[in-house]
Amino acid sequence: MMSANEGSSRSHAWQSRYNRRMSMLDDCVAAFLDAMSAEAGLSVNTLEAYRRDGKQFTEFLAARGINDPAHVTREHLTGYIEHLRGKKYATRTVARMTVTVRLVFGFMEAEGLLKSNPARSLPVAKRGRDLPWRRNSDPYRVW
Repeated sequence: MMSANEGSSRSHAWQSRYNRRMSMLDDCVAAFLDAMSAEAGLSVNTLEAYRRDGKQFTEFLAARGINDPAHVTREHLTGYIEHLRGKKYATRTVARMTVTVRLVFGFMEAEGLLKSNPARSLPVAKRGRDLPWRRNSDPYRVW
């Protein structure tokens, strides 16, 4: 089991690496990925998905002139979700991308990089339910 001091020293290790440029969203996402890689034991595929999602999110905001996480508002986040829906992403994909944004902002808040978290209550798209499937002896008969 890890002591409180060990977790704290790991946290400070990445902070010293990024402190000089921490105002940039890209750096915050990179710090989040570093922390998840070192502390959460996530799979390579999960980390890659978070990296892609974080990059797309920061590019969306950069195109709107926002590079500082302190300037991100709830409206920016809901606009991002609407942007994803407009690109016709599957509901599961939009949900995963939303969760990534929530995790990144939660990380920044927990590390003291943000005073408030605009993503805290950001809704995550619910996955639609599949139609019930019924086993039938006639493979061409639906019901």
